[in-house]
Amino acid sequence: MHVHLYKIADQSDDGYTYTDAFRDAKETSIDVNNLKTTEDVLQAAQTFKGLAASKIGTDLIATGNVLYFPSLTKGVYLLLIDNYTSGDTTYSYLPLLIAFPETNEVALTKYSSTSIHKYLLVKHWNGGSNYPKSIQVDLYNGKKLEKTLTLSKENNYAYSWTTTENKDYSIKEHQVQGYSSSVDVSESNDTQSFILTNIKNPVTVTSDADNVPTDNENNADQSADTATSQGGKGNVKTSNSGQTKTNAESSNVKPTSTQSVKTGDETNINVLIMIFITAGIALIIIGRFLKN
Repeated sequence: MHVHLYKIADQSDDGYTYTDAFRDAKETSIDVNNLKTTEDVLQAAQTFKGLAASKIGTDLIATGNVLYFPSLTKGVYLLLIDNYTSGDTTYSYLPLLIAFPETNEVALTKYSSTSIHKYLLVKHWNGGSNYPKSIQVDLYNGKKLEKTLTLSKENNYAYSWTTTENKDYSIKEHQVQGYSSSVDVSESNDTQSFILTNIKNPVTVTSDADNVPTDNENNADQSADTATSQGGKGNVKTSNSGQTKTNAESSNVKPTSTQSVKTGDETNINVLIMIFITAGIALIIIGRFLKN
């Protein structure tokens, strides 16, 4: 089993800040400091997965039950697991976001054991009206760029395709000016769908045209028009019971694996990952496969 770990954000007293490697995450609509629900975390993980495809992380092969990721520092990590094939069945796993060291146990559950050879990519626009005639999306199979897709008004910003084998797809949109993006993934009727949503960035305009400075205001700051795509530094802490709490001094990104997607195959394949921190060393224990 191939396992990949990427550091998405550093942690400080002010919250999480994207690492240099993932500074392009600022172009997405994901606010890593404001992930309130399991759905928010899963959407963030799917979005970051597309960004990670072209980046260098820590790649290890689990040949036994114990896997070490040394010298982890505080922050948010993305954990990706390659598809795993046993006999004629291929299993895939959800991408996971881990707040380290707050999270010390993650249950890794299979996402799907169904053979998926049909795929659909659909673009949704949220806000705005003057949309571009076309946009481009990079399609990755694992870390390999398979092709760059063009979605246009003529095809309703949608694209579908089939393959002859299972793929581990992720997508990354070329930036659309004035918009930020996110990715959701779902399965239905033997088709895996990628929903790419573009949200119009809010624009805050401050004008001093109507403000005549008085003697006491001669030194007042003059603000230019500014555009912001994300805001807020509130930290989200999620308890094991599933309740979400806001805390100004600590953060905890809830593992996405708490909600797995059920398929018709009830094969019990679970992997338990436990993360401990001792003198800057993280120990990840991967449990045995449990087969019927």
